[in-house]
Amino acid sequence: MVYRLLDGPRARRLVIHTMKIITQITINLALFLTCCLNCLWAGDARGKPGARIVLKEVPTAEALEQKVLEMSAAGGGTLLLPKNSSVTAIVHSVTYKNWPSPHALLVPEHVTLDLNGGTILLDMRSNGYGIRLTSDSAIQNGTVRAVRSEGSG
Repeated sequence: MVYRLLDGPRARRLVIHTMKIITQITINLALFLTCCLNCLWAGDARGKPGARIVLKEVPTAEALEQKVLEMSAAGGGTLLLPKNSSVTAIVHSVTYKNWPSPHALLVPEHVTLDLNGGTILLDMRSNGYGIRLTSDSAIQNGTVRAVRSEGSG
């Protein structure tokens, strides 16, 4: 009796209907997992967000700016300077994101510069930004001082 129910056109319709349901469940599950993984890995689209790099030696301002640019390109994070360090930054001009940017120090996207009780000394010999903070960037736990200022503005 059971065999007869699964034989013929009725059985084919049942198999086709079951396959459609299984296919739809598979597609929905794949979409659901894709959305979940995208949410979990959303930060990873920028690299390793939340990365924390601790410097052992006090860098020059140029080396510091290069390091934060590398961090931003890799997704951002926090750069921790050595305790109570002092960095002197002199105004210079670079092209950043296709725009001229005269500044002493640039902190790019998704980077936090933790001064760890230290000081950034701004030597403003010409017009420009002291420190240029871009979107989602910050400076914390320290002091910024202007030690020289020349020119207008």
